[in-house]
Amino acid sequence: MAHLKRGIRPAAARGLAGLTATLLLGACSQTAELLPSTTLAAQSEPTDIAQSGAPQNELQKATTYWGQEYSKQPAALKPALNYARNLRALGERQKALTVLQNVSAFHDGDKELAGEYGRLALDLDQVNVAARMLAIADDPAKPDWKVISARGTVLAKQGEYKQAIPYYERALSLSPNQPSVLNNLAMAHAMGGDPKQAEELLRRASATPTVDSARMKQNLAL
Repeated sequence: MAHLKRGIRPAAARGLAGLTATLLLGACSQTAELLPSTTLAAQSEPTDIAQSGAPQNELQKATTYWGQEYSKQPAALKPALNYARNLRALGERQKALTVLQNVSAFHDGDKELAGEYGRLALDLDQVNVAARMLAIADDPAKPDWKVISARGTVLAKQGEYKQAIPYYERALSLSPNQPSVLNNLAMAHAMGGDPKQAEELLRRASATPTVDSARMKQNLAL
């Protein structure tokens, strides 16, 4: 905790240590919480499995369908992306990463692919791979708050908390009051020695309806 300002009372420092440890977990798990769109076999438009409440058997059917399509066309981008997204929704993250890694050999520089690949690599703690892919995916002409926030998390995982702050702030400008970004921005401020700003951000996050509200409130209590 060498980053913390001197003069903080021991009890407060212990509380801040607990806070930052919990927030770091939030930063690490961010990409898992923000499931990408997943296309079901019976649908022509992307549907978010996590939010639509699709039954598990529908997710299994979608995964089987896109797995077959991917087997027929291993170099095609759409089947690979949808297969990887479904695998990830099922929790098979390593298999999903392998699919994205393989198809990237045929679509080097594709920003959508790089975004999926980078965020999943970050979720699996492959920070260097994530940094490289997310830099490709970050398109100023078509900014994606999930990609930008993930770039901040790469820096946070590398201990560069203050450098992560502008990325989280940029992500918030695109998606205001996004709880996961507020959570991670609070972590960056806390680890950078600004617990007051971290508390303010966590209060905003905990006031936002979200499936993660319990964790936000626990962080705030710490």
